[in-house]
This record gives sequence, C-alpha cells and structure tokens, in this order.
Amino acid sequence: MENKKNKNKKPVIPISFTKATAMLILGFFIWIVVKISSQDVEFSFLLPEAGKIKVGWLLLLSFASGYIFSKLPLKLKL
Repeated sequence: MENKKNKNKKPVIPISFTKATAMLILGFFIWIVVKISSQDVEFSFLLPEAGKIKVGWLLLLSFASGYIFSKLPLKLKL
C-alpha cells in the first residue's frame, strides 16, 4: 500500500538547463524591446505637425504591415 502511494506522487516540475537558459534569454530580449519601445522619436523632419512618436508604435506598425503583406497572395515573377 505504501508503494502505491509513492507511485501516485507527482514529481516536482523538472526544468532543464536549456529551458532555463532559453527563458532567461527570452526575458532579457523582452526587457530590451520594452526599453527600446518606450523611447521617443522626433518626426518633425518628415511632418512638422507629427512631433514625437513612441518607438513601440513604430514597431507595432511595422510588424502589423509585415503580417498583412505576408498574407497577401502576391505573384511576383523575378
């Protein structure tokens, strides 16, 4: 009976060194992106009324446009 109880115990969640390293690198990358995206960029050289824009909005716009363009059925013959 005691042997069955030991079999039913779930082990502690094992985490390998590779997973821990990957999580640490991913967290560091997210921290860098957050720090960069909170910066302001002056856009008065393009549009005088634009003023300052956060880099995060530019990143979001570039990722969204890249996603949209990747879904378009473009047939280019080069």
